[in-house]
Amino acid sequence: MHRPALVRLRQAGVVALYAAMLALPAYAFFHDRAGTAFLHGAHDATVLQLLFPLVGLYAFTFVTAQVLITTNLHWLTRLWPRVIIYHRAQGIFTLLFAITHPAFILAGYGLTVFLGSEFVQPGRARWLIPSYTALTILIVTVGTALLAWSGRRLPWWRAVHRLNYLAFALIWIHSWFIGTDTPTRLLRITWLIYLSAVLASAAGRFFAARRETRLPTPRTARNASHESAPGLAP
Repeated sequence: MHRPALVRLRQAGVVALYAAMLALPAYAFFHDRAGTAFLHGAHDATVLQLLFPLVGLYAFTFVTAQVLITTNLHWLTRLWPRVIIYHRAQGIFTLLFAITHPAFILAGYGLTVFLGSEFVQPGRARWLIPSYTALTILIVTVGTALLAWSGRRLPWWRAVHRLNYLAFALIWIHSWFIGTDTPTRLLRITWLIYLSAVLASAAGRFFAARRETRLPTPRTARNASHESAPGLAP
């Protein structure tokens, strides 16, 4: 197969997987509720109470997609040289969903219920802590990235950006133990697939980076050849 055709095939495969990721939360959410009938007659605050789990599912899905893009950027760039631009835009979109999720809970249930964590089942309020921590991390990482991309000199922003791995782990834990829809078989399997994909991608990136640091650069290779060849002046 010619290289252009192979590239198009890989692009189509990645797009299909991404489209499936985006469709899955809505399918699982409405399938578990037998369609949209549960929304009939709901107004204002009730709609927010009913829909905040769906927003949470999409927030986690976008966080997962962001981490997968980051850990596979070295070969995704070969398919789409400007994929980093999409990654930046999706980062903002991800943060908006992450903020909208608790905002729906606050607006739907009220401040008293929100602060008292009365919108979750008894004994599960402790699993809210990972989500609040992850949201704080996302605000910091996206904020510093935006400043760096705008031209501000922030040499440490990439180190801060790596906290997104921790944010993914915290959101995964929160969703697994307290999520309204994650107890379903479909989402359990999907969440495990996402976790495995992120772990595999992160490991692949780590070992690829180690190989790159061990490979000699043209300059070091030249110096090494001079040192190993007797009679040649450095």
